[in-house]
Amino acid sequence: MAQIFKVNGQIENVTPNQGEELSLEQLQGAVEGYIELVPIINPQYTNKIMFCNEDGIRLGKELNLNASNIAGQRILGDVILCDKGEVS
Repeated sequence: MAQIFKVNGQIENVTPNQGEELSLEQLQGAVEGYIELVPIINPQYTNKIMFCNEDGIRLGKELNLNASNIAGQRILGDVILCDKGEVS
């Protein structure tokens, strides 16, 4: 199941609007803008994909500690973490 990790520490579950995959609109809505794929090096999350806002630095997004711990790198803004089968 996909989850949105917010900078304030909240985690929200996300269900695809149509079918079994998340739409581009859902991904962009979760990160509040254009999406960027985030490589995840944490072995506990090998079957997951993370997307963040590609303009997070320019937009002055806050540090997301939960997402940074999962990705193993500094992540800004809200992210969406989903199973590889939930996106195409």
